[in-house]
Amino acid sequence: MRRPRTPQHDLTELDGQTAAVLTNKTCPYCGTILSPENQTKEHVIGRRFVPRGSLNKHWNLIVRACTICNGIKSDLEDDLSAVTLHPDAFGRSPSPDPRVVDDAQRKAAGSISR
Repeated sequence: MRRPRTPQHDLTELDGQTAAVLTNKTCPYCGTILSPENQTKEHVIGRRFVPRGSLNKHWNLIVRACTICNGIKSDLEDDLSAVTLHPDAFGRSPSPDPRVVDDAQRKAAGSISR
């Protein structure tokens, strides 16, 4: 069966400096129907995985998620980002960017084992 073609005017090319904000009706993680009382903005590329300010004026995908799922993902991102930005066993940083080194040190200081 052949898929119907999407009209050209429905496709939008983003400029690389704009966040794509979806107005989804359900949480992408658990499927809960979203309402103004139970929804939050969810950055699909977690801001914790990049140095502060480095996503400013860059593309990112923002969806709506329920408060519970976004909180769980936020806690998980705290732990994962502290590990992924931390230097390896030889002391090498994942990036030569001094912001990454600063962020890794700041996150390591506040990181806990759950």
